[in-house]
Amino acid sequence: MSGMQENGTNQAKISLSTTEKSESARLMRVNHSGEIAARVLYRGPAFVSLNRQLRAKFRIAARNEYSHLLWCGHRVAELGHQTSRLTRFVMVAQNDQGQSAERCAAPRVL
Repeated sequence: MSGMQENGTNQAKISLSTTEKSESARLMRVNHSGEIAARVLYRGPAFVSLNRQLRAKFRIAARNEYSHLLWCGHRVAELGHQTSRLTRFVMVAQNDQGQSAERCAAPRVL
């Protein structure tokens, strides 16, 4: 890491080399994918849960994961890279899986 500067937010802004930016972007894309998975794990049950209180908790958790998802995407862009082009497809597929899992578990767990 080349050097540090204050960026006005009480956080040090670190200058990264091209190699460091590329590696950081790769890691953030993995993080971004994880946030997608986490979000849909909460959204699926939020749509189909029979328990109103549980649905509300799942929705709150999904919103929190969405803010993390946005931050990760923003950070990848700051590093001069892109998130996966398959993001939307993965979100739809995982959302369907979350709903299916909740429907299977609901009679036993909820």
